[in-house]
Amino acid sequence: MPRALRFVEDAAARLRVERRRSVRESTFLVGSLLFANGRAITCVVLDLSATGARLGVRKEWLLSPEFRLQVPRRGIDRLVRTVWCDDGIVGVMFHV
Repeated sequence: MPRALRFVEDAAARLRVERRRSVRESTFLVGSLLFANGRAITCVVLDLSATGARLGVRKEWLLSPEFRLQVPRRGIDRLVRTVWCDDGIVGVMFHV
């Protein structure tokens, strides 16, 4: 790879990291998504931070813009808002 291209890619990676408001902790925990209509589905919590989480869900599931995330092993029961979704991976932000 040409040196200039590698520099641009490294700079882009640093910018992505610097945008985060808090440090992520990689996890592989079972969680539940609870919706206003009473529906509940299981997810995998891929990582957690003080401000949100990255979740793995089945691609065909349509998620509400807001729902509750429960992660029993961490004592988490929080209202969250969907920030982004890409091919079965969902980024959520905790409501404050």
